[in-house]
Amino acid sequence: MDVNNIAGESKSFGSMPVAPAIVRQDKQKVAVTPVASSTGAEGSALDKKALSREGKLSQEQAVKYVQEVQARFDKMGTNLQFSIDNSSEDVVVRITDKKSGELIRQFPSEEILQLRNKLNDLVGMLFDGKA
Repeated sequence: MDVNNIAGESKSFGSMPVAPAIVRQDKQKVAVTPVASSTGAEGSALDKKALSREGKLSQEQAVKYVQEVQARFDKMGTNLQFSIDNSSEDVVVRITDKKSGELIRQFPSEEILQLRNKLNDLVGMLFDGKA
């Protein structure tokens, strides 16, 4: 099949322009430099034990880490608020409107937090203690 012949035949189909041939050029990937590790107090405050799921954190440690995460997000100017629910001890993330402060979304929702509390109470009544 002759490409030049096809291009010549396509000219005879009216005033439609013939698309130029596309030449593929292999592009080299841009080198990405890794982010330097932080040696300051801000970067090392979250230790590896807190970030892994190896051990359970105490309430004081969890509050400390949530406050540190909140401080970092506050520096970035986000509308995220991190806190710990007192009854379930779960981390709660709230997304609020920057201008009005109105709650847009919450994870986990209030309904889920209430459901967890009721289920924990039910387990306590059924088994005479929490499992």
